[in-house]
Amino acid sequence: MGGGFLVDGKALFDKTSPFSASEGEGFFVSADEREGAGESSLSLIWALFFKNKLPRCKQWDIGGESIKAAANGVVLNSRRINPDLEAGMVKYKGINHLAMATGDMDKTIRFWRDLLGMRLVAGLGRPGSRHYFFQINERDLIAFFEWPQVKPMPEKEHGYPVEGPFIFDHVAIGVEKKLDLLELYDRLNAAGFWVSEIIDHGFIHSLYSFDPNGIPIEFSWNVPEVNIRQNPSMVDKEPSEIAKEGPEPQPGHWPAAHQPTPADDYMAYPGEGMALTDPEVEQTW
Repeated sequence: MGGGFLVDGKALFDKTSPFSASEGEGFFVSADEREGAGESSLSLIWALFFKNKLPRCKQWDIGGESIKAAANGVVLNSRRINPDLEAGMVKYKGINHLAMATGDMDKTIRFWRDLLGMRLVAGLGRPGSRHYFFQINERDLIAFFEWPQVKPMPEKEHGYPVEGPFIFDHVAIGVEKKLDLLELYDRLNAAGFWVSEIIDHGFIHSLYSFDPNGIPIEFSWNVPEVNIRQNPSMVDKEPSEIAKEGPEPQPGHWPAAHQPTPADDYMAYPGEGMALTDPEVEQTW
């Protein structure tokens, strides 16, 4: 055997396993580390990567794919990507996902999937932690970590000023049709959740509520005649000088990347979500 993982002095993987070392002398992993990493080999790699226990400059193999455990992390060479990088401004495609937290994933699933109708499209889990994703639309997701000690937030009125450390007020989710707001009003009201009346903000109509975790939610319908994306508008009576510069990104305020990373150097490091495609991991559905 050309190396591999050792748990309490015993080989965990060898040449015949889906995950094996193709060179090197291996390294020790405690039983606690192995247990905390979950069942999959990739989960173990993930845990060890962040604990800086991976060896430097070794080649590993997972199901025929080469992994290089380099000084700066783990690289799945077969997943090296040469993206079509464009010069200039990055083009964003929306919020890929927002990541919230809950102490009760079952209640969260009942609300977001079964009441609001958002599909549960991905789920990761290990003892003491889960990470689930709900589909808002074709592009956007909302995700929840479940940590057992998390408690629901006291309900805070949307947009009400606060003091002290604070970073999040509410999440607003767009709907396609104006009458969708009435449908959501009826659903939430019938399920026993507080829900506001529909509010006309000029450029959007909004409905406000809370999820079971105390997260303030807004559902918004864009008024077609008032498109702030095409026609930005500022009505702040005391805007700062920086705000007066207008809606477009202003150059010259941040240092430029004088030596951009070549596209051929693009590398995607294996993350915990790799378990969704790991053949060693048993799928729930």
